[in-house]
Amino acid sequence: MRISKKTILSLWSVSLLSLAAASPSWAEITVDNPKSYETSSHASVGAAFMTIKNSGDQAETIIAASSDICDHVEIHTMSENENGLMQMRKLEGGLEIPANGAVELAPMGYHFMLIGLKNPLEVGSSIHLTLETKNNQKIEITVPVDTRNKSKKN
Repeated sequence: MRISKKTILSLWSVSLLSLAAASPSWAEITVDNPKSYETSSHASVGAAFMTIKNSGDQAETIIAASSDICDHVEIHTMSENENGLMQMRKLEGGLEIPANGAVELAPMGYHFMLIGLKNPLEVGSSIHLTLETKNNQKIEITVPVDTRNKSKKN
């Protein structure tokens, strides 16, 4: 039996299209509502908050972040310890963003800790933040600095 080149190419094309259709989509990371708060002139740390969304069919992990406004950035979490006290800790292994899901970074929860600020964070300014994923995606974000609502009690 003899098969023509045209038939082989057609079968190969159909196979590739079927494989592509069956493959899950890569993570598509987007960021909503980024914000940071002003710091005092003596502060050496600040924080950045946002909602990180993943519209892909596979989970993705934010493994690192960086900014030129500080020495380094760490992903932190807040949790209550056995004595009922809140503790802040570096999140080891990164922050997983579930497939077709979102993770909110907010005060008293997950956040990016800006360590070794070179200058105070001032209202009206913005921070350039780069997030890096486990799959080598880099997400560039502009984070506006706002005033903290001091009349609000937590």
